[in-house]
Amino acid sequence: MDKEKLKRKLEVIKAKYKGQGGGPESESYVHDAKCDRDDGCVYVSTDNKLAAKIAERCGDNILDVVYNGYGMVEFKIDRKGFRGIEYAFKVSSGKKRPDPVWLRDKNKKKS
Repeated sequence: MDKEKLKRKLEVIKAKYKGQGGGPESESYVHDAKCDRDDGCVYVSTDNKLAAKIAERCGDNILDVVYNGYGMVEFKIDRKGFRGIEYAFKVSSGKKRPDPVWLRDKNKKKS
């Protein structure tokens, strides 16, 4: 895909998906297959506001964009713009963390 066409697509995605939280069945996932690593790319699919964030933050590293139906957008991203799946998780300190407020409220309703 040429740069101008891709740039226009990314602008449309930013406008369409900004602030879209998605419904109860909304999904986002990363495809990080070994064959893709060898090709130097990673795929991210989403149907919510993450699409706008990716288009905004990784614009220079996006190689291609495909609409897969039902509002799902698939990005092909150069691995230079991807840290790795392992960086999506926080390092645990071993300390017991307090329950989130929403969980405490939910537990109170049960009793």
